[in-house]
Amino acid sequence: MTGLENVDPSLVLHRLVMICLAAFVYIYIISFIIGQERRNKWFHKRKNYTFFNKKGFLGEYLNYGYPCTIPGFIVTFIMYGGIFGVGYWYLFKVPY
Repeated sequence: MTGLENVDPSLVLHRLVMICLAAFVYIYIISFIIGQERRNKWFHKRKNYTFFNKKGFLGEYLNYGYPCTIPGFIVTFIMYGGIFGVGYWYLFKVPY
């Protein structure tokens, strides 16, 4: 593992932005593959919305809620495991 103290901060920032954009696309693809019916069965969303936690169209589409079934927990584990695993690998293991 290379020390990030020897790397230009703009390169690290570039990689962090790329990781965030890739995570956004990854979540969107998983959401598209699962479909609305299974998401409604596997996840529960918040029922009461206030001014501070309202979301737009894209935010509502990507909002899974919290898992309430075994498949929901599996999908959540796969999503977060993939995002953090690939993000860690790209940030720390791939040479700059």
